[in-house]
Amino acid sequence: MLKLAIFDLDHTLLNDDKTLSKVNQDAIQKLKNQGVIIACATGRNEMMARPFARKVGVNGPLIINNGALLKDFESGNILYERPLEKPDQAFVIDYALEHDLNYVVYTDEGVITTRKDRLSVYQGWNQAHPSDKLTYQQSDDRAVLKAKKAYKILLIIEDEATITKVKADLVHLNDIAMIKSSQTFLDVMHRDVDKAEALKRYCTYAKIPLKDVIAFGDNDNDAAMLKQVGYGFAMKNGTSMAKAHADYITEKPHDQNGVADILNQLDTYLKYDI
Repeated sequence: MLKLAIFDLDHTLLNDDKTLSKVNQDAIQKLKNQGVIIACATGRNEMMARPFARKVGVNGPLIINNGALLKDFESGNILYERPLEKPDQAFVIDYALEHDLNYVVYTDEGVITTRKDRLSVYQGWNQAHPSDKLTYQQSDDRAVLKAKKAYKILLIIEDEATITKVKADLVHLNDIAMIKSSQTFLDVMHRDVDKAEALKRYCTYAKIPLKDVIAFGDNDNDAAMLKQVGYGFAMKNGTSMAKAHADYITEKPHDQNGVADILNQLDTYLKYDI
């Protein structure tokens, strides 16, 4: 019996303009009305995920920072968290500053960036979402950056060759994991962190078999989650890694309500009734 549905946000549930269509929203609400628990899993931090979690009616887990933080959305209780180890956090910060990389530190208080161009993103967010304002600051003070509890460090890199070099330079850090969450985003987290691990922890907590879970995602950071559930759907617009780990690929991309398209014909995929 299908018990939980979990959705990635960017390039999966959201359109290119970062909005949630009513078509997707209605399809998820229909699923919720049938008794299926609704969840979201995203690389975003909590404040930048909350408006969409509310719109789709999340009544289960909110997996944020790529799985470094797992919360019960309705109560706000933290079910699991795994920040970076301090020595690794310090090394990555030093490396990014010394190589002039654009990056954002995701902390338990908000986000910190060294670049002014990122501030406009957060300023725009706060203007558009006054009920979910994000705490942000610009700083290149290494002591400040190293002292924070960091769930992840997002490296913003424009070309694949540099991403490959960064991975090679950081691979010796045994307690970190690196995964792409978009074409230009490389997420650095604790080695025990990913969406799949967070989802598994929630399912153990809620006594939900993973075979009774359906998941949707588009990127490399969704791949493990799509592989471990009973019904893993990679978006038509997804990466080759996401598609290789999924059970199915949606017939339509994210900006054509690919999620709703599957949910509205779900009976053709399910091995048993909802």
